[in-house]
Amino acid sequence: MAGKTVRTAVAGPVNLLHKQKSSIYTQLRLLEITYFCKL
Repeated sequence: MAGKTVRTAVAGPVNLLHKQKSSIYTQLRLLEITYFCKL
């Protein structure tokens, strides 16, 4: 039972970090696309 709680406690921030990473990556891709369109 304690192991499950620890796993949940770790999974939360890790999942959040992964979401942030993918959103940052998406923003970078959009910047890249707009930059190339301006060229």
